Amino acid sequence: MARVLVVDDEPAIRRVIARALTAEGHVVRTAGDGGEALALLEFAPADVVLTDLRMPGLDGVELGARLARDFAGTRVIVMSGSLDRGGTGAIRVPATAAAFLRKPFSLDEVVESVRRVSATP
Repeated sequence: MARVLVVDDEPAIRRVIARALTAEGHVVRTAGDGGEALALLEFAPADVVLTDLRMPGLDGVELGARLARDFAGTRVIVMSGSLDRGGTGAIRVPATAAAFLRKPFSLDEVVESVRRVSATP
């Protein structure tokens, strides 16, 4: 199973996703923004980071860039309610994202995305 970091500024979303992934056997931590996520990763790596794009402070776009630069082995799954995979909105999906989940999504989609992304070399 994977070590997963869930990054979203909405506590309820973090809680629900963490619960579903923990039930699948993953080791899950959560962060409220990109800055908090980077601080957590300094002490304990993650195999997969599941991040929202739009957050106060360090957003998902900048977090994706920092992960690609400083934590190259970490796979990134992007969540957003405002963009498609092509990034046609004001904020673009990081090119390094391994998967994209459009909100609202089902917990089954989250679990399957983490399973697929963590199994990819």
